[in-house]
Amino acid sequence: MALNDTYFFTAQGTLGGRNYVHTLHFRELIPSVGINPAQDLIDKWQTACQAAWLGIHPSPYNLVRLTAQRICGSPPLPSRVEEGVGLPGTRASSAQALPPWLSIAVNLSTGLAGKSRHGRFFVSGGAEDDVDGENLASGSTAWATRTTTYITALGTRFAPVVPPADWQLVVHSRKLADVPGTQCNVSSEPVTGIGMVGRLTSQRSRRA
Repeated sequence: MALNDTYFFTAQGTLGGRNYVHTLHFRELIPSVGINPAQDLIDKWQTACQAAWLGIHPSPYNLVRLTAQRICGSPPLPSRVEEGVGLPGTRASSAQALPPWLSIAVNLSTGLAGKSRHGRFFVSGGAEDDVDGENLASGSTAWATRTTTYITALGTRFAPVVPPADWQLVVHSRKLADVPGTQCNVSSEPVTGIGMVGRLTSQRSRRA
């Protein structure tokens, strides 16, 4: 548990009969006091972001568990911490659901160039009235609008202009981390921008 250790976070759920895993990486800026750092990270995401994450998804979605694990730091690396949740999505929608592999892409950028310094995650849970062709529909309750709410919550808490006191959202490069002797603050880079792609995309790996 040291300054600049990197943690891997997941929000694991189910949607459309498939496992649906949202992954993020965080840098520990100060050691947690009186609590396992991985549990502290889970608690902080729940407080700042969980409601917005559930708000993206309709009731067939189920947030099963949250996990966090230190993946870069002084050995030995500990086992991951898991917390059961068991909460459904809270977004009301009467339209037909889109297949779960049709998603919104969200890009994570840093201040550095190169593929290893840029990340991405995907958000599923849309319905037919959320899209017009390949474009995302707008409106106060639209899938894209609710995704923006989550992005804002995530960025405000973990990637503000002034670094937070405890946990900082980062892009982690496994390629760089695999180079012997690479420090955690080199293999991961703080996120400086979070941007939603304004058109429908797909995750082919999710197809049956």
